[in-house]
Amino acid sequence: MWVLMTVTVRVDTGKFVASTWERTFLEGTIWPTIGLHDTVQTIVRKESSGMGYPYVVSGSPFEFVEDVS
Repeated sequence: MWVLMTVTVRVDTGKFVASTWERTFLEGTIWPTIGLHDTVQTIVRKESSGMGYPYVVSGSPFEFVEDVS
């Protein structure tokens, strides 16, 4: 089950910019951020700051999000 964590909109136009979701897999909990036109901007492990190495670039969480996009 996906849980919506954040939504970002432009203050000047009120238009959608991105949303961040949470889901737990066997590999751990991830937060993918989906931007304009359904593009995956980042996928980070929840336990990380999202800076540097902790980006998720393979495995079942990545493949699932890639398929959804």
